[in-house]
Amino acid sequence: MFDYLADAVFDYLAEQVGDEAFRGCAFVIAAEVPDPDRPPMRWARTNKRGLHDAFVRMLGGIGDSEAIADQLCILYDGALATSAIRPQAGAVELARRMARSILDASK
Repeated sequence: MFDYLADAVFDYLAEQVGDEAFRGCAFVIAAEVPDPDRPPMRWARTNKRGLHDAFVRMLGGIGDSEAIADQLCILYDGALATSAIRPQAGAVELARRMARSILDASK
């Protein structure tokens, strides 16, 4: 039912990680900033909240859209981080399959 959602998101992500300039998520480094009110942390929260909100909108109110979006964000972020560190792991395709499972279960 929602395979198009998983495909659109993870096709985009596959394109990004396939670029030779890919270095992972710039906002991950914000976790190293000790003060949560410093600009890097605020930017990271804004970015991650925006991704979550985009997933909620794409889900269009199915099931518990907030909880599903949380799961998809973790898959997305995990695929980004893993692709930067272990590109041979095929993290984007694994995340896509997991996203499909989550979306199928939400029917």
